[in-house]
Amino acid sequence: MLDSCLETIFDDVRERCGLKHAQLGSVTCTQLAGNSLNLHPHWHALLVDGVYTNEPGKPGSDLVEAPRLEDEDVERVTARIASRVRALLDRRLPEGAERGPGAVERLREASLAGTASLGERAGMRTRRRGGDGPVERDGRELCAQVEGWSVHAATRVEGEDRLGLERLARYILRGPLAGSRLEELAQGRLAYHLPHALSDGTTTLVMEPLELLEKLVAVVPRTGEHLISFAGILGAHAARRAEVIPLHPKEEKNTLCVGGWKGRRLEWAALLERVFATVILVCACGGRRRVLGPMHKGPAARRILEAMGLPTELPPRAAARSPPQGELGFGPGPPDDFDQRLPDAA
Repeated sequence: MLDSCLETIFDDVRERCGLKHAQLGSVTCTQLAGNSLNLHPHWHALLVDGVYTNEPGKPGSDLVEAPRLEDEDVERVTARIASRVRALLDRRLPEGAERGPGAVERLREASLAGTASLGERAGMRTRRRGGDGPVERDGRELCAQVEGWSVHAATRVEGEDRLGLERLARYILRGPLAGSRLEELAQGRLAYHLPHALSDGTTTLVMEPLELLEKLVAVVPRTGEHLISFAGILGAHAARRAEVIPLHPKEEKNTLCVGGWKGRRLEWAALLERVFATVILVCACGGRRRVLGPMHKGPAARRILEAMGLPTELPPRAAARSPPQGELGFGPGPPDDFDQRLPDAA
């Protein structure tokens, strides 16, 4: 389905540029959660705002910038996507008896409906706070909705704005839950403050801990499902990918050559600083740490740990706990203090 949507967008950009056989590129992230922690599958796509002509050997010189996007362009693309996906589903929907929903499918159905699935509040709507009624929203530019499909194309980053591009990339990769918006209330309840008010004015969701777990389980991707995909000229095996992603001379020190292939690789300390805002090489005393070399298991590692007063043996493994799945249709679960270790043989 994603391929069909991207090809629709690519075709439209080629038409607007007047280059039928030009190449485009995109990076797409699959998101399963909405702002209110509900199951809301959608895609965030970064696309090159232009096309690359078929002139090999000219990296960066053959990019043709696309004409300025208008509202009617977004509406046309949205209508084409809705038509293509409808035809695709008509061809692929299997015929025959439907299978009954499993435990995770029931949680996803409840997430779509905005209700609880387990516990004492099963079937009841998630508690909501805030707002005095429906929120009136003005029509946004470069946005369109057709047959349940919506396209938002108002965010654009200039080619030289690398910081803006990084911020946008971080946004499309964001997780479903923002810990800073979660608040613990009295009686063990949890409040999740929404980034934007819902259509009925809701600004906060109030949930039992089990309800929050239900919502998080509902947005866990299926096993083996890819959440990031590269298409077009940015694809992993695209013949001209290296031409449109040149390696800057200043980045030579952070490169890694594997099997003759050279690509960008940030050092581990730089990755920790960018992702977790942790400067690992700065000591608490204000000095600068220096990596001398890797230390593996062995007598040398044991002597260093002993000199630093750190344990050299692994802690004992805790006893297994009973699975808290009694309410998912798998039969009654044992008590929490049930010892699942095998008894000693007589």
